[in-house]
Amino acid sequence: MFVGSILCRNVLALCIMGRVQAAPTLLQTPRGVAGTFVPPPPPPPPVLTWPVTYNMSRSTFSNPDGNSTGFDSGLVLARDAQYGIITFDGEFQLCLHSRDGPPGDPCKYKSTQANAEKQARNIKAINPFTRVFTYHNQEEALLRRQQDCLIMNDPAYTDYFLLNGSQPINNRLNLTGRMSMCADVAPPSAYTHEDQYALDFRKPKVAQWWLENVIGDFINSTVLDGFYWDCPTVTAPFGNLMSPTEVADVNAAMAATRATAQARIAAAGKWALGMFRGLPTPNECPIACSLWWYQSSSNCSKACDKSPQTCTQRVQSAAAAGAQPSTMTIPYVRAGDAPNAVTCTSPAAVVDLNGIVALTLSCLPGTGVLDVTFASYGTPLLTSTNGRFIRCSQPGCTNTQAVYWENLASGVVYMLQPGLKDDCTKCLVERPQSCNVTSVTADHFSTLVIALEKFSCRVQRECVHFAADPSCDAGPAVLAAIQSHCNGQQSCVIPQNISLPSPPAACGGGAQNWRLAVRASGCTQGTAAANFREHLAAFLLVRGPHSWMGHDWIAGEHPAWYPEWDVDYGEPMGPMKNNGGVFSRQWSKMNVSLDCNSFTAEFNPTAST
Repeated sequence: MFVGSILCRNVLALCIMGRVQAAPTLLQTPRGVAGTFVPPPPPPPPVLTWPVTYNMSRSTFSNPDGNSTGFDSGLVLARDAQYGIITFDGEFQLCLHSRDGPPGDPCKYKSTQANAEKQARNIKAINPFTRVFTYHNQEEALLRRQQDCLIMNDPAYTDYFLLNGSQPINNRLNLTGRMSMCADVAPPSAYTHEDQYALDFRKPKVAQWWLENVIGDFINSTVLDGFYWDCPTVTAPFGNLMSPTEVADVNAAMAATRATAQARIAAAGKWALGMFRGLPTPNECPIACSLWWYQSSSNCSKACDKSPQTCTQRVQSAAAAGAQPSTMTIPYVRAGDAPNAVTCTSPAAVVDLNGIVALTLSCLPGTGVLDVTFASYGTPLLTSTNGRFIRCSQPGCTNTQAVYWENLASGVVYMLQPGLKDDCTKCLVERPQSCNVTSVTADHFSTLVIALEKFSCRVQRECVHFAADPSCDAGPAVLAAIQSHCNGQQSCVIPQNISLPSPPAACGGGAQNWRLAVRASGCTQGTAAANFREHLAAFLLVRGPHSWMGHDWIAGEHPAWYPEWDVDYGEPMGPMKNNGGVFSRQWSKMNVSLDCNSFTAEFNPTAST
């Protein structure tokens, strides 16, 4: 994660968090006369002409990097095709496009357009309703991108770029020794550097080239539906060599070009992620929690502001978007990231009451209400013993270093994150097991299914195996307390300060090792992490005819899918209503509400369903 958009995105994120230092003293005044750019009159606002759909599964989006060594396939491709919009970022097929070309043909391996279109065709063969977006960087010409490479290697185009003296400012990235993940595509010696120049949009010929080639190729594609608009302004290091007036001039020229591009894109029946209006979630979280690498952090849910005032203001602000094309970006949470996640068809969870995360149970909308049938506080038995850690390290194996947890009943394997000891021991305290790794043959490994989900405690914690530890359990009063708190509700949060009977003081190594495990019946397991339920309710309350809910850039992670996105809510029967901070909206198959006073959501099937 170091090439292309990562620099632009990191700089923008750090600026928001106030971590970018002042720009250094100008090394040399760049080319051009400052303060002379006069933008043309803007075109009319673009209009999205796609057919209206309120189908929730088609109202989803995600923005992964995609496969760095080829095309998505198998379970990954099937997951791509579930989305309403799937956007592949700048590192898609990085290993193919970053490879050095021969001296006489430096752009030989930069087939970005053709490969993006092939990926789109593969997805649409599974689901023709999925709209496939690709990546374009407005600020930078990137050596690995087809159209950019051609002019970066042609001296006739030198003045198309921001210059330092007579040469383009080059944010060159050294790739030597950093492309080990590309070994199956080319040897390490095939990757030396990534040149990145900045286009000078103050010059009409540059804007025209970008509109006709970069935007033109995308518009003329018969399979690409949109693109991610990255870096719409000048960022470091290019801006560090320019005066504030020059930066403002270039940004104004970029904005003018972008407005023209948006009009052309919409006229062609396409769109770009930068053209959507953002819908705020009903809770306000620290900036860090909106970044994909922090979104699974348990600290984030605790730090978010869910006050009635904040919730009310943000829901009303989202509703103001009306019929405009819009997206609601929610935290990216993998299936195993929730600290209390378990494998279960009905609601179940595990939590350390000495920790920072409350235990949450959630019903899938429309499937019923909670009926708690098991609760144990102490050292409950949680994990399945029907599995083992394996490594395919015998002749014929392709990845001899990866370690997996194999579920012996299902034949599904889950890859461990780096650091075997940390991963394999953290879940085993409830039921003694070994971290020994078994070597398996290539033939055996070929019969297994590699899950999209990485290994976590969730894959070992199966609710059917939940049992109280007779030597360390607080007794039946715990079940009664949880039942009185949760039964009959669609979702339930067990506060960390709940009053429960304590297990024997000396059991299980003391209170620092005690856990609360809960299992319920009465409904199907829903998504309990990161306030997903409340975000979904807010989305359904305010969404218009062209709205999508999902994840912005998630880098090399696989897109996450939630069962609530497969529920049929029907179509809205009218606008949102507000009754003292309780927002509601009737859909043809579900009545949806969000109570900002208690920050709880409800989904009640209509009488006709």
